[in-house]
Amino acid sequence: MESIVLVSDNADLALLLRGPLAAVGFRLSLALQTPGGLIESLDGGHCVVLLDATARGSMQMLQWCRLRSTVPIIVVSPHRHRAELVAALESGAADYIAGPLDPDEVIARIRAVLRRERPRQSLSGQTLDVGGIQIAPAARAVRVCGTLVELTSVEYDILEYLVREAGRAVSRDELMAAACRRQASPLDRSLDVHVSHLRRKLLSHGTRIRTVRGIGYMMALVEDVPRRFYKS
Repeated sequence: MESIVLVSDNADLALLLRGPLAAVGFRLSLALQTPGGLIESLDGGHCVVLLDATARGSMQMLQWCRLRSTVPIIVVSPHRHRAELVAALESGAADYIAGPLDPDEVIARIRAVLRRERPRQSLSGQTLDVGGIQIAPAARAVRVCGTLVELTSVEYDILEYLVREAGRAVSRDELMAAACRRQASPLDRSLDVHVSHLRRKLLSHGTRIRTVRGIGYMMALVEDVPRRFYKS
């Protein structure tokens, strides 16, 4: 059985999830929201960490965990709060599940995160390079012509996804699901804002991120791509 750890002081939440997870092949353990519990959650060989958002300082815990480990972390919360959702995703959460918690949804989200993260983890030791943009996935570090560039978690995820798919037009829906962990909506311009900030931080190399009309975005493989179908 694969192991999942719930970082929470709520034993009832563990009881709610333990049986359904066991039925589909996951073993759930409980780690208290203490420094020792956090270390246990990261060093215990778990495939996923579930982090209870109700504890004080949960976002700080998430940021600490994200700096120390690449294990995917899913934030679970009894209620949906937009500010909390945004903070969780910006701090590096792989997903955010709002209550009332349904074990079937939790299982589906865990499986989706594992499908998405495992191919990336298997390539994490490689350095990705498109033109002057270099990415070290293991460290989530980006350099432009050797100079380190500071990106937010979402900006990094967008860039890594586009670089891995360089030369292919990526739809808005695909990019939103992969980098922003949610579905796109016709009026949601948050992806465009993130891409705009990313282009600016990449300086002259930001022009490699092309807007493909009617589809989404593409990382150009060469600087002088034809502009018939693209706009910067």
